[in-house]
Amino acid sequence: MATDEQNQGLNQININQAAGLNPTKVEASSASAVPDQEKSNLGAQSKKPFALRISSQTMEALEHWAAQEFRSVNGQIEYLLSKAIKEHFKKEH
Repeated sequence: MATDEQNQGLNQININQAAGLNPTKVEASSASAVPDQEKSNLGAQSKKPFALRISSQTMEALEHWAAQEFRSVNGQIEYLLSKAIKEHFKKEH
């Protein structure tokens, strides 16, 4: 059974992951509470926070589309941007 200190460490790591913060900046005592298998996945892909201003109509359309594909709005935007970037560079070569 996990101790209160271990639970606190896991909660801090989960908060950092949700916020997109670099997990290597988590205190050493917190990181030690994470199993080795999970440690290898923490820094798999770093993401930069980015503010986006879009019209309410576009946001509603994205929310609807994301829900249809069982993604978050953020995940849908990432998917669409990745797809557009891949298509763009395929056309160049």
